[in-house]
Amino acid sequence: MPLQVDAADEPALNLTPLVDVLFLLLIFFLVGTRFTQNENSFEIELPTASAAPEPMTGRPDELVVNVGPEGQLTLLGQPLSIERLRERLAEFAEIYPDQVVVVRGDASGAYQHVVSVMDAVNQAGLTNLSLAVEPVRGDAAAPIPVQPEAGPTP
Repeated sequence: MPLQVDAADEPALNLTPLVDVLFLLLIFFLVGTRFTQNENSFEIELPTASAAPEPMTGRPDELVVNVGPEGQLTLLGQPLSIERLRERLAEFAEIYPDQVVVVRGDASGAYQHVVSVMDAVNQAGLTNLSLAVEPVRGDAAAPIPVQPEAGPTP
């Protein structure tokens, strides 16, 4: 005779302990989180200085120098001259000697502009320099076939 099992006797998954643990984790993270509003508890107006350098709060992953087709330069989104670029790069080199510099030169511009920027990076003492390029797409990316070498003639 087969054993009859009542539907009420089947095991069920008790989710109460799981919900308790989730609520405890939520409370833990809420209590352990610091909100930055404590530092800005009231409004203040900072004094100004005409000779104050721009603050460097943290090291950027990479400094990107854009070189336009006519030799226009931008660093951190600000246009500047090659002399000012040298000064800014020297400031970065003093604080972050291993700073990465990426030079993005316009393809239609003169290569001399890019070389001038590379020279400024070198004069500042920064050695991690990269040139940004676009990968070739489409059929131009196909490898050039190599011609077989001609064997010796008998």
